[in-house]
Amino acid sequence: MANKNKTSSHHTYILVLLGIFVSLLTLTILTIVFKLKENTVYQELIFGFTCLGFVVLLLILIAEGVSLRFDKTALKITFFATLFLYLSFIFSNDGLFFWHFIGVQVDDIVHRIFQVLSNLCSTLLVAFIFQFFENCYGGKRFHVYHYPILGALFTLYAIFCFHGLNNAAFFVLIAEIVYFAIFDTIYYFRIRKESNKFSGVISNMFVMFICFAMGFNHYLVLGSCSFMYFTIFMGYVFIYASFLVDKTNETYRYEEQERLRQLEGKMKVTCFHCFDCFYNDEHLDFPSKKSKEYFALLIVLRGKALTIDKAITYLYPDKDIEKAKASYRKIISEIRNYFKTIGYEALTFKRGETYLNITNLECDYYQVIDGEKKYNEEPLMPEYDWSLEFESQCDGNLTK
Repeated sequence: MANKNKTSSHHTYILVLLGIFVSLLTLTILTIVFKLKENTVYQELIFGFTCLGFVVLLLILIAEGVSLRFDKTALKITFFATLFLYLSFIFSNDGLFFWHFIGVQVDDIVHRIFQVLSNLCSTLLVAFIFQFFENCYGGKRFHVYHYPILGALFTLYAIFCFHGLNNAAFFVLIAEIVYFAIFDTIYYFRIRKESNKFSGVISNMFVMFICFAMGFNHYLVLGSCSFMYFTIFMGYVFIYASFLVDKTNETYRYEEQERLRQLEGKMKVTCFHCFDCFYNDEHLDFPSKKSKEYFALLIVLRGKALTIDKAITYLYPDKDIEKAKASYRKIISEIRNYFKTIGYEALTFKRGETYLNITNLECDYYQVIDGEKKYNEEPLMPEYDWSLEFESQCDGNLTK
């Protein structure tokens, strides 16, 4: 019942966003048809929309910055996505209109620079949106090969803009938008099969709105860019509102209690004779031998950071450094996905480092080095050569 209510709430958010988008698109078409660009009342309306956009986005940007400072689960990706959303709006045609409206004169060169910067920030915004949903919801990764392709398209766009070749620049912009749209559609059809469909729909809508805004911005249709970006602002607001509502309702409290109960699950580890793990009395079958060895390293480090360099030194002492790094990344992906499926959330992954929370962990190795249990010279993880380095810590508790 709770999941049904949440799904219904998500559908409501999507319908509201679509309603705003259709309304603003209709208003934009009417603006073009009736040539409202020179209408004083219309210009004042656009000025109001632009001011509202600046204020709302600034508040969201501040909220993202504050969350980075106080919330350990916050992601830098969302902060940068919001930052580039803000910058793309500042450099847009309507952002330029704001300066015209308050009396600041801008020449043609500055206008072209703004046009190029707006396109660049929009491109980076889409890239960060893809990265955010790839990291959080298992979406399709924004692969490295996208960057040179988009970089080449943007470079062509900038060259044509600066030389006043507007038709050629617009053709390149269309190619960029089509590239985004195709990739985003493929991404959407992949993520919609996952459990979090709402995220895929919202990301898809965001990217499409940004594509519309980029096209209207190039054509200098006054107000269209503000309207499209206003829809994106509302999307951000709805996501924040959804989170705040969930934090206060029974569904969230129930799910949070379930999550905490999972965190209370007991991990039991045996390190002598051979390395083995049991979570809630169930034996763990790791996805690979190396991922199991990686977790063994985390165990003996006892909560200290396991850096990429240290992991490679122990796991791949004779392997080429680049190949070792590729294997390391594969291990991280394997162990992260595996522990996610069983509900074990004691691992914290940071850039190049992994930490293990040992609060609810029972380990015979810890009992020996803490003096709670006598050491009878049993081999510590004999399957791993590096274990001898840590076995020496047990010598102070030899059985007499």
